[in-house]
Amino acid sequence: MKQHQQKFLMTFMFVVFVLSTIVSANSFDLVQSNKKFLLAAYLPWFKVSDLQTYECNHWEWCGGYASVYTPLLGVYDNVNEDSDRTRRAHLMQMRASGVNGVIVNWFGEKDPNGNPRYENQGTHLLVENLPQEMGFAIMLDAENYRDAVNTNTSVRKERFLNDVRYLKSQFFEHPNYLKMDGKPILEYFRKPLSETLDNRTVPFEWWQQISDEVDFAFVEQIVDKEKEPNFFKFSKALFGWPEPTHDDPQDYGYYVIKHVLDNTLDWKETNDPDLSQNFTVITGIWPGFDDTGVLGWTCDHNSVRKINREVGNQQVLSKTYQQIKEYNQNVKSKFPNNYHKYIINTLQIATFNDWNEGSQIEASKEFGINDIINTATIAQDFGVEFTHLDTQHYDSLKKYLSILNPNNDHGLELSETQKIELENLFFAEKYDEFTLNIDRYFNDQVSETPFFKPFHSFLLILFFSIFVLMGFF
Repeated sequence: MKQHQQKFLMTFMFVVFVLSTIVSANSFDLVQSNKKFLLAAYLPWFKVSDLQTYECNHWEWCGGYASVYTPLLGVYDNVNEDSDRTRRAHLMQMRASGVNGVIVNWFGEKDPNGNPRYENQGTHLLVENLPQEMGFAIMLDAENYRDAVNTNTSVRKERFLNDVRYLKSQFFEHPNYLKMDGKPILEYFRKPLSETLDNRTVPFEWWQQISDEVDFAFVEQIVDKEKEPNFFKFSKALFGWPEPTHDDPQDYGYYVIKHVLDNTLDWKETNDPDLSQNFTVITGIWPGFDDTGVLGWTCDHNSVRKINREVGNQQVLSKTYQQIKEYNQNVKSKFPNNYHKYIINTLQIATFNDWNEGSQIEASKEFGINDIINTATIAQDFGVEFTHLDTQHYDSLKKYLSILNPNNDHGLELSETQKIELENLFFAEKYDEFTLNIDRYFNDQVSETPFFKPFHSFLLILFFSIFVLMGFF
């Protein structure tokens, strides 16, 4: 009898293990998980060499500060090994905003000269710090394969092929990697829709060749069905990106979103007329855009592009989301029996931290954590599963982020032990304890303002001197 019990127990444990493995694997699948995703584009490219002069990667452009906004954390480094506090602070903000997947903008393993790219190190370090329930995927940036960088086509092709092989070996098998129907997602960031497509940096033939060797779900940054039918058919999903104009900051990129949504129905008719596939649209939302800090990536003020953060007394973040919401409602009316084949279940924010192009939702000195709160409101309405913070929790998060800024106005400092304790409480969703500790640290130290601290020291020295003179010591 004992043997039967042991056998049953072992079988039961094995089944539980297998089921838990399947559930865990599916939890990061945009199709098979049957849940809503809110993804955020992330840039691991901020490298500081001199905080005073901004002589550093992506914080300096044409001799000046490379953004119109300033992070609440202050100018930071998110690529070096000693920058875990910054990465964890970023992930805390994502958690608070309802983001459950990070799309990392990736420039390749090596630069055109064969040197290791520091952005790649930043990517690895971010992945190492991911919370257990946070997914991630790679967005391959075409910049590394442009003709202007290296005119030798065979060299560029080999670099591209090796980069995708590298992604397979380093990231695609990670348990938190985002998938579509079991295939790892690979987004491709290239020229915007408004630019010519005649000179693609990565031709279709290269993608076709590597797809025979590496299995992945290709996700395209919008594609014109008529001009590029091969890419249109090859894509497993589409995503939008803000495309501002030089002339009209009131134009919040409506046509980009509309193009993605229209292509959703087009794709189904072209690639899946019998509705056998689960086509996923990863459409974009964004809070605004302003590349004044980098002068439109030139040194010419006439190249600056903008999307105001408010258009018609409505926040652009909400306005872009409203388009997706209306689309989903229309799909339900048009296809009542199989709307789930068309409906959008994944949003992608452009971006979490692109300070150069002013499209960030990360906490800033200008907006505080308003964009984090607004994103959380959208996530909740969209149906993303996450623990929504209370107002006091958001206030405490804002205080904590400001404390991490080495140049904060209140002079508050925390030990590494205290920071780790606060991070752990936050990621464990013990928000009440997090808030109590923040308030305690804040009240204990801020009561002694930067003025009173040296003043107290002065009084102690004065009294000690008087006691010495009077012969007490």
